[in-house]
Amino acid sequence: MNFDPDNSPGRIDDVKDLVDSVGALKQQIPGIVYPHPGMPGKYIAADGNRRLMACRILGIPFQAIVLDHQPSKKELRRIRVAANNAHKHMSPDQIADEIREHIAETGDTQEQAAEFFGISPSYVSKILAPSKWLLPELSTLADNPKISKAVIRIVATMPTPEKQKQLAEHVLAHIKQHGKAKRDNIQRIANEIKGKKAKKSRPATATKDGASLILPSDWRWERVVRWMAEQLKKFEREAKLEAEGKETRPITDLQKLL
Repeated sequence: MNFDPDNSPGRIDDVKDLVDSVGALKQQIPGIVYPHPGMPGKYIAADGNRRLMACRILGIPFQAIVLDHQPSKKELRRIRVAANNAHKHMSPDQIADEIREHIAETGDTQEQAAEFFGISPSYVSKILAPSKWLLPELSTLADNPKISKAVIRIVATMPTPEKQKQLAEHVLAHIKQHGKAKRDNIQRIANEIKGKKAKKSRPATATKDGASLILPSDWRWERVVRWMAEQLKKFEREAKLEAEGKETRPITDLQKLL
Protein backbone atom coordinates (compact mmCIF):
# COMPACT_ATOMS: atom_id res chain seq x y z
CA MET A 1 0.00 0.00 0.00
CA ASN A 2 1.41 3.38 -1.01
CA PHE A 3 0.54 6.91 -0.02
CA ASP A 4 -0.87 9.25 -2.64
CA PRO A 5 2.15 11.48 -3.49
CA ASP A 6 -0.19 14.45 -4.06
CA ASN A 7 -1.94 13.98 -0.72
CA SER A 8 0.83 13.32 1.78
CA PRO A 9 -0.15 12.39 5.35
CA GLY A 10 2.61 14.62 6.70
CA ARG A 11 4.94 13.78 9.57
CA ILE A 12 4.40 11.16 12.24
CA ASP A 13 3.69 13.96 14.73
CA ASP A 14 0.86 15.13 12.47
CA VAL A 15 -1.06 11.87 12.96
CA LYS A 16 -0.40 11.33 16.66
CA ASP A 17 -3.99 12.22 17.55
CA LEU A 18 -5.26 9.78 14.94
CA VAL A 19 -2.91 7.05 16.17
CA ASP A 20 -4.39 7.41 19.64
CA SER A 21 -7.92 7.30 18.24
CA VAL A 22 -7.36 4.32 15.95
CA GLY A 23 -5.47 2.52 18.69
CA ALA A 24 -8.42 2.89 21.05
CA LEU A 25 -11.37 2.57 18.67
CA LYS A 26 -9.85 0.80 15.64
CA GLN A 27 -10.25 2.27 12.16
CA GLN A 28 -13.84 3.48 11.98
CA ILE A 29 -13.82 4.93 8.46
CA PRO A 30 -12.37 2.98 5.51
CA GLY A 31 -10.04 4.62 3.03
CA ILE A 32 -10.29 4.48 -0.75
CA VAL A 33 -7.51 2.83 -2.77
CA TYR A 34 -6.82 2.05 -6.41
CA PRO A 35 -4.37 -0.28 -8.22
CA HIS A 36 -0.80 0.99 -8.51
CA PRO A 37 -0.17 1.64 -12.23
CA GLY A 38 3.40 0.37 -12.15
CA MET A 39 3.34 -2.27 -9.43
CA PRO A 40 0.86 -5.12 -9.92
CA GLY A 41 -0.74 -6.22 -6.68
CA LYS A 42 0.03 -2.91 -4.98
CA TYR A 43 -2.37 -0.05 -4.27
CA ILE A 44 -2.31 3.71 -3.76
CA ALA A 45 -4.53 5.46 -1.23
CA ALA A 46 -6.78 8.02 -2.92
CA ASP A 47 -8.33 8.88 0.44
CA GLY A 48 -7.19 7.98 3.94
CA ASN A 49 -3.46 8.70 3.88
CA ARG A 50 -3.44 9.75 7.54
CA ARG A 51 -5.42 6.67 8.52
CA LEU A 52 -3.00 4.54 6.50
CA MET A 53 -0.02 6.03 8.34
CA ALA A 54 -1.75 5.54 11.69
CA CYS A 55 -2.43 1.89 10.87
CA ARG A 56 1.19 1.39 9.82
CA ILE A 57 2.44 2.89 13.06
CA LEU A 58 0.12 0.62 15.03
CA GLY A 59 0.94 -2.41 12.89
CA ILE A 60 -2.69 -3.15 12.02
CA PRO A 61 -4.38 -3.74 8.63
CA PHE A 62 -5.66 -0.70 6.76
CA GLN A 63 -9.35 -1.01 5.90
CA ALA A 64 -10.23 0.41 2.48
CA ILE A 65 -12.67 0.38 -0.40
CA VAL A 66 -10.86 -0.80 -3.55
CA LEU A 67 -11.54 0.90 -6.88
CA ASP A 68 -11.20 -1.25 -9.98
CA HIS A 69 -9.27 1.38 -11.96
CA GLN A 70 -6.76 4.19 -11.61
CA PRO A 71 -8.78 7.41 -11.25
CA SER A 72 -7.86 10.54 -13.16
CA LYS A 73 -6.71 13.63 -11.27
CA LYS A 74 -10.20 15.00 -11.78
CA GLU A 75 -11.73 11.93 -10.14
CA LEU A 76 -9.16 12.00 -7.32
CA ARG A 77 -10.09 15.57 -6.45
CA ARG A 78 -13.74 14.60 -6.43
CA ILE A 79 -13.02 11.64 -4.14
CA ARG A 80 -11.04 13.75 -1.67
CA VAL A 81 -13.65 16.51 -1.48
CA ALA A 82 -16.53 14.04 -1.21
CA ALA A 83 -14.69 12.18 1.55
CA ASN A 84 -14.11 15.44 3.39
CA ASN A 85 -17.80 16.29 3.21
CA ALA A 86 -18.43 13.03 5.02
CA HIS A 87 -15.51 13.12 7.46
CA LYS A 88 -14.44 16.80 7.66
CA HIS A 89 -10.71 16.10 7.30
CA MET A 90 -9.73 18.87 4.87
CA SER A 91 -9.48 22.52 5.79
CA PRO A 92 -11.40 25.13 3.75
CA ASP A 93 -8.11 26.26 2.20
CA GLN A 94 -7.29 22.70 1.09
CA ILE A 95 -10.75 22.34 -0.45
CA ALA A 96 -10.30 25.71 -2.17
CA ASP A 97 -7.01 24.49 -3.67
CA GLU A 98 -8.72 21.37 -5.05
CA ILE A 99 -11.53 23.45 -6.55
CA ARG A 100 -9.12 25.98 -8.10
CA GLU A 101 -7.16 23.15 -9.74
CA HIS A 102 -10.39 21.63 -11.03
CA ILE A 103 -11.56 24.94 -12.51
CA ALA A 104 -8.16 25.57 -14.09
CA GLU A 105 -8.11 22.09 -15.63
CA THR A 106 -11.72 21.83 -16.78
CA GLY A 107 -12.74 25.44 -17.37
CA ASP A 108 -15.82 24.89 -15.19
CA THR A 109 -17.52 27.84 -13.55
CA GLN A 110 -17.77 28.00 -9.76
CA GLU A 111 -21.37 26.81 -10.01
CA GLN A 112 -20.39 23.83 -12.17
CA ALA A 113 -17.53 23.00 -9.81
CA ALA A 114 -19.92 23.15 -6.86
CA GLU A 115 -22.26 20.71 -8.61
CA PHE A 116 -19.36 18.43 -9.54
CA PHE A 117 -18.07 18.26 -5.95
CA GLY A 118 -21.53 18.07 -4.42
CA ILE A 119 -21.22 21.19 -2.27
CA SER A 120 -23.22 24.41 -2.25
CA PRO A 121 -22.31 27.24 -4.66
CA SER A 122 -22.35 29.71 -1.77
CA TYR A 123 -19.72 27.69 0.10
CA VAL A 124 -17.53 27.48 -3.00
CA SER A 125 -17.83 31.24 -3.44
CA LYS A 126 -16.96 31.81 0.21
CA ILE A 127 -13.77 29.73 0.25
CA LEU A 128 -12.56 30.99 -3.14
CA ALA A 129 -13.37 34.63 -2.47
CA PRO A 130 -10.58 35.94 -0.19
CA SER A 131 -7.94 36.52 -2.86
CA LYS A 132 -10.56 38.27 -5.01
CA TRP A 133 -11.33 40.69 -2.20
CA LEU A 134 -7.73 41.82 -1.89
CA LEU A 135 -6.99 45.31 -3.12
CA PRO A 136 -5.16 45.23 -6.47
CA GLU A 137 -2.04 46.71 -4.89
CA LEU A 138 -2.04 43.89 -2.32
CA SER A 139 -2.49 41.05 -4.80
CA THR A 140 1.18 40.11 -4.49
CA LEU A 141 0.49 38.94 -0.94
CA ALA A 142 -1.41 35.97 -2.34
CA ASP A 143 1.70 34.90 -4.27
CA ASN A 144 4.04 35.17 -1.29
CA PRO A 145 4.93 31.61 -0.15
CA LYS A 146 5.55 32.89 3.39
CA ILE A 147 1.94 34.03 3.74
CA SER A 148 -0.62 31.29 4.31
CA LYS A 149 -4.04 31.31 2.72
CA ALA A 150 -5.54 31.66 6.18
CA VAL A 151 -3.65 34.94 6.66
CA ILE A 152 -4.70 36.11 3.18
CA ARG A 153 -8.28 35.39 4.17
CA ILE A 154 -7.95 37.58 7.28
CA VAL A 155 -6.43 40.46 5.31
CA ALA A 156 -8.95 40.20 2.48
CA THR A 157 -11.94 40.28 4.81
CA MET A 158 -10.96 43.49 6.60
CA PRO A 159 -13.93 45.88 6.42
CA THR A 160 -12.27 48.79 4.58
CA PRO A 161 -9.42 49.27 2.08
CA GLU A 162 -7.51 51.34 4.64
CA LYS A 163 -7.70 48.55 7.20
CA GLN A 164 -6.64 46.01 4.59
CA LYS A 165 -3.54 48.07 3.90
CA GLN A 166 -2.88 48.57 7.60
CA LEU A 167 -3.06 44.85 8.33
CA ALA A 168 -0.98 44.03 5.24
CA GLU A 169 1.80 46.22 6.64
CA HIS A 170 1.71 44.24 9.88
CA VAL A 171 1.86 40.97 7.94
CA LEU A 172 4.96 42.07 6.04
CA ALA A 173 6.53 43.38 9.25
CA HIS A 174 5.96 40.02 10.94
CA ILE A 175 7.58 38.20 8.03
CA LYS A 176 10.57 40.53 8.14
CA GLN A 177 10.98 40.06 11.88
CA HIS A 178 9.99 36.41 12.37
CA GLY A 179 10.30 34.85 8.92
CA LYS A 180 6.58 34.17 8.69
CA ALA A 181 3.22 35.55 9.72
CA LYS A 182 1.36 33.31 12.15
CA ARG A 183 -2.39 33.20 11.73
CA ASP A 184 -3.20 33.71 15.42
CA ASN A 185 -0.97 36.77 15.67
CA ILE A 186 -2.45 38.32 12.53
CA GLN A 187 -5.99 37.59 13.71
CA ARG A 188 -5.26 39.32 17.01
CA ILE A 189 -3.90 42.38 15.20
CA ALA A 190 -6.89 42.35 12.83
CA ASN A 191 -9.25 42.39 15.80
CA GLU A 192 -7.37 45.32 17.30
CA ILE A 193 -7.56 47.24 14.02
CA LYS A 194 -11.29 46.54 13.84
CA GLY A 195 -11.63 47.86 17.36
CA LYS A 196 -12.74 44.58 18.86
CA LYS A 197 -11.95 44.17 22.51
CA ALA A 198 -10.01 41.09 23.47
CA LYS A 199 -12.08 38.58 25.35
CA LYS A 200 -11.38 38.59 29.04
CA SER A 201 -10.16 35.22 30.15
CA ARG A 202 -11.62 33.67 33.25
CA PRO A 203 -9.22 33.14 36.12
CA ALA A 204 -7.95 29.63 36.68
CA THR A 205 -8.94 28.17 40.03
CA ALA A 206 -7.50 25.22 41.91
CA THR A 207 -8.98 23.93 45.17
CA LYS A 208 -7.37 21.47 47.56
CA ASP A 209 -8.53 20.54 51.07
CA GLY A 210 -10.70 23.63 51.30
CA ALA A 211 -7.98 26.03 50.13
CA SER A 212 -8.34 27.80 46.78
CA LEU A 213 -5.78 29.36 44.48
CA ILE A 214 -7.01 31.75 41.80
CA LEU A 215 -4.62 32.93 39.08
CA PRO A 216 -4.97 34.61 35.67
CA SER A 217 -5.72 31.95 33.07
CA ASP A 218 -3.12 33.34 30.67
CA TRP A 219 -0.26 32.57 33.05
CA ARG A 220 2.08 29.85 31.85
CA TRP A 221 3.12 27.10 34.23
CA GLU A 222 6.64 28.50 34.54
CA ARG A 223 5.20 31.76 35.85
CA VAL A 224 2.88 29.96 38.26
CA VAL A 225 5.77 27.92 39.67
CA ARG A 226 7.97 31.01 39.96
CA TRP A 227 5.20 32.94 41.71
CA MET A 228 4.52 30.10 44.14
CA ALA A 229 8.23 29.83 44.95
CA GLU A 230 8.29 33.54 45.76
CA GLN A 231 5.28 33.19 48.04
CA LEU A 232 6.81 30.16 49.75
CA LYS A 233 9.90 32.19 50.62
CA LYS A 234 7.70 34.89 52.16
CA PHE A 235 5.82 32.33 54.25
CA GLU A 236 9.09 30.75 55.34
CA ARG A 237 10.34 34.13 56.53
CA GLU A 238 7.13 34.65 58.50
CA ALA A 239 7.41 31.17 60.02
CA LYS A 240 11.02 31.83 61.03
CA LEU A 241 10.08 35.09 62.72
CA GLU A 242 7.26 33.35 64.54
CA ALA A 243 9.61 30.59 65.71
CA GLU A 244 11.96 33.25 67.08
CA GLY A 245 9.10 34.78 69.01
CA LYS A 246 9.01 37.88 66.89
CA GLU A 247 5.86 39.61 65.78
CA THR A 248 4.34 38.27 62.58
CA ARG A 249 1.38 39.26 60.47
CA PRO A 250 -1.94 37.63 61.30
CA ILE A 251 -3.52 35.40 58.69
CA THR A 252 -6.12 38.10 58.05
CA ASP A 253 -3.33 40.14 56.46
CA LEU A 254 -2.61 37.41 53.91
CA GLN A 255 -3.40 39.73 51.00
CA LYS A 256 -0.75 42.20 52.18
CA LEU A 257 1.73 39.39 52.61
CA LEU A 258 1.18 38.23 49.04
